[in-house]
Order: sequence, then C-alpha cells, then structure tokens
Amino acid sequence: MRRFFSRAGVNGVRVEAKGIAGGDWLGHGVFYQAPHYPYFLALVYRVFNDSVATVRVIQALLGACSCILLSVAGIQLFGRRGAIAGILLAIYPPAVFQDGLIDKSSLTTFLAAALLALLSAPAERMTARRRFGAGIVLGLLSLTLGRTLASQGRIAEAVPHFERALALDPNYANARASLDEARAIHSRTSRR
Repeated sequence: MRRFFSRAGVNGVRVEAKGIAGGDWLGHGVFYQAPHYPYFLALVYRVFNDSVATVRVIQALLGACSCILLSVAGIQLFGRRGAIAGILLAIYPPAVFQDGLIDKSSLTTFLAAALLALLSAPAERMTARRRFGAGIVLGLLSLTLGRTLASQGRIAEAVPHFERALALDPNYANARASLDEARAIHSRTSRR
C-alpha cells in the first residue's frame, strides 16, 4: 500500500513547527498537513529543543501513555481482561515503529486512546468535565480524519474529507494533492 507522506513532508512540518515556536502562531498560508502536529512539535521545541531525538523520545512516551489509556478503556468496558488491548498495542510493531517517525501518527494514536478512555467510563462517572475533554480530543482527532483514513487504505472514505477541506479553502494545495492521489488510487483499486 502506498503511503501518503514524503521526506519533503517531514521537513515541511518541522519548518512550520519552528515558525510557530518562534512566535509566528498563525503563519502565512495553509498548513502542510493537519495543524495539531506542527503545534505539538512547536511546544516540544519551545519546552525542550528542536532535536529529532527529543521528539522521538516524547513520541515514545506518548506511545506508552496510549497503551495505558487503551488498557484503561478496555478495563472500563470489559473488566480486567480489557487490559489486553493496551498490552497488544505495546507490542504491535507498526505502532512502535510509527512512534519513532516525525509524523502525526503517534499523536493521533494517543488522542484516539484518550478519547476511548474518556468515553468508556461508566455513566455515573461521565461528568461535564469528562464530556468537555472528550469534545476537545474529538475535535483534535477530526483534523486528521482524511489522512488517517487514507493511510489505513480506506480511500473511498477519505475522499469526502479532502473535498470538504477544499470547499473551505480552494487554494489548499496539500488537500488538492491528497484528493487527486486518493482518487487515482481509488480508480485503480476499483477496477480490480
């Protein structure tokens, strides 16, 4: 399966993040990809440094937290046996590999696990604060939906999200390129 990122993409995200960390919070154009990852990198750059190794260590910590959050969600839903979900995530090779990349996948996995942990709580523990937190996490996750679906091979489902991004900003070059690529892949795979 073809991936939806390139080496130039990694450099583009790092450049955006360095601009944000330097005080240019709004930028001068559209983001190369979903904006939450450049802001996350900018936070890492401001608090620690802009070393790739630092980013990888923090993403590995996010990966570990994702395992814990998934275990919490599993336990809340299925009892003690639900912790197996977090253990399986911890030993799942693609997840471990993705945590070492300068890519939003580790942050997306963390947000998805956090959302599951927040929403899987029993009804009596579903407070307004928990609902608010779930809404914030869901909002951040929605920023990555088109690319997330595309990276999972769910091309037909990704196309409407790229189209919606273009409807909001017709000059969004990355959404245009992603839409064109998704349509090309979809047309090739649907002929098989």
